[in-house]
Order: sequence, then structure tokens, then C-alpha cells
Amino acid sequence: MGRSSVGWSAKLGVGNRRSVARSALAPAQRVASSNVRLDHVRHILLTWNPGPDDDEQWSPEEWQIKMVEGTSEGRTYESDWSVGNRVQGIDAGDRAYMLRQGTHGRGVVAVGKITSAPFTDASWREDGRTAQYVYVTWIEAVPLNQRVDIEDLKAAIPEFEWGKVYSSGRDITEYGSELEELWLGQVDVSGQLPPVVQGAGFGTAEQNRKVEQAAIEHVTAAFKADGYHVKSVESARCGWDLTVTHGTKELHVEVKGVASSIVRFFLTANEHKTALADPHWLLVVVTDALGEPGWRELDGATLDSFAEPALFQVRVPDSAFEG
Repeated sequence: MGRSSVGWSAKLGVGNRRSVARSALAPAQRVASSNVRLDHVRHILLTWNPGPDDDEQWSPEEWQIKMVEGTSEGRTYESDWSVGNRVQGIDAGDRAYMLRQGTHGRGVVAVGKITSAPFTDASWREDGRTAQYVYVTWIEAVPLNQRVDIEDLKAAIPEFEWGKVYSSGRDITEYGSELEELWLGQVDVSGQLPPVVQGAGFGTAEQNRKVEQAAIEHVTAAFKADGYHVKSVESARCGWDLTVTHGTKELHVEVKGVASSIVRFFLTANEHKTALADPHWLLVVVTDALGEPGWRELDGATLDSFAEPALFQVRVPDSAFEG
């Protein structure tokens, strides 16, 4: 179970432009950005039991407002979360899945990023004992009736004993790819969910082209309206899309367009490398690019703290198959 503590992204700039201020991040999250392991990310189950009256931690109404609508608007929910007696085997950067327990509908209802190793604190049961916790940032959540249901989990991953998850903090890395596939099926653009959780910018190639072009046009127009000179360098593949100048000030702006209000996108290796090395680099995410565009800004360091490895390129030389 978690102990409530909301950390909302700070709103900076003008109009509807929003950026995540580095100082607004939780202390554990700021530390985590420097030591997230890229070679191995564990998949950890964190459990939540709403109790017999379905109102512990969140009631269904609170869940919808604080978690579903909040994360769909690009906000995150930060908290410490019980991991039972686990004192090791969990680290900053690990993937967290919230497994809703109890009698009101079991299943995975949220995903996030663990931002600390386990630490000891007073038990959430308030019984005078201690328990182990981790800090976690919840990034995506679905309506409770659109959860990855326990029966779907059993069917997709029958090897795991879903009926014997008695404590939080279980390592399910062995089945991480199957679990992630189930989750992405809940939040992609398949049209199976209500509009509040549909779409994160992943559509057909044609849809993505339209979204990206609309985002570029929106950002270009906004900077020009503020008196900046804007030059497209998209074809140069230099790690950003627009070189924006005003007098002696210069920005290297990478633009990401998404079809919904969910801030989720892919970053190339070159874009990621440039984000960390170039002090003039700035990411602008245009949400709802084909509708009522929103504006979200991230600097390179902050972006890196939220980045997760999602794809690996494998090149095998012919010599590896000889003999």
C-alpha cells in the first residue's frame, strides 16, 4: 500500500506552456536520475487493496479524478509504497505495476517508475512495527473497470501464481514483456478504452506523420509569434528539429507530437545523447496535436530521469554463426 503524497508538475512560462521544473521533482527522484541502470530494469508488482468498503487510499471516484484524469493530463502521482520485507532486489529505475487486490475487482490499474531502493519506516498499518518502502512515481492509470483483469493475467502468464500474491514488492521480471504487452493494450490507440485514456501518440505511420507535422507547425508558429527566428533542421538529423534564435539567445528544440493528453513518446539514441550533452537543447511535447494543442517542456536532465529503455537494436556478425 502507498501513503498519499502528490507531486504535480510545475507550470512555468506563458499561456498553456508547461515545463517540469528540475527543483519540483521529489528528492529521491532527483537522485535517481544519475544512477538509473540501463542494462537491466526489473518489473515489480506493488499491491493496493482498497479494503472491504472499496475506499482505502482511493475511492473509485477519487481514483478516477486523481489518478486517471490526472495522469491523462500529464501529471504524475508520487508516493512511498510498501514492499513488504524486501530490503534488496529493487532499485531506482525499475518498472512498477500497481496490482489492485481485494474483492472489488483484481488487476493491474497503473504503471510507474520506482525512484529509490527500499528503506525502513513506520508500518502503514500503524501497529508500532516497521516496514520496507520504496519511492514510486505513477505515470499512467486506467479506469478501474478497464484494468488488466486478473483473469487476463492468468491466461497470458499462467506460470505465475497470481492467486498467491500475498505481499507487495514481488519481482515479475521474468514475465515483464508479457505484462508490458498487456498494459500497452490498455492504453494504446486501439479504441477499446474511453477517450480519457485513449492514445499516447502511437498510431499508424500516416497518423503519426500528421500528428508530428501539426506539432512542428504549432511550435514554429508559437516561437515566431514571440519574435523568435525559427529554422527547420529536421532533415539534418542533428538531434533536434528547430533552431530557434532571438538576438544572442539560441535554442535547439526537439518537437514531439502526441495524439492525446498523455505525455509518452519515443526518443532516438541520437536525440537522447544530444539532450544530455547540449545545454541549449529543449524538448517541446505538443499534446492533442490535431485538436486543441497543449505545450509541455522538458530539459535534457529532467527528460533523462523519466526515460526508460524500450527497444534494443541487435546486430549479429556472420562470424558469430561460424563453426
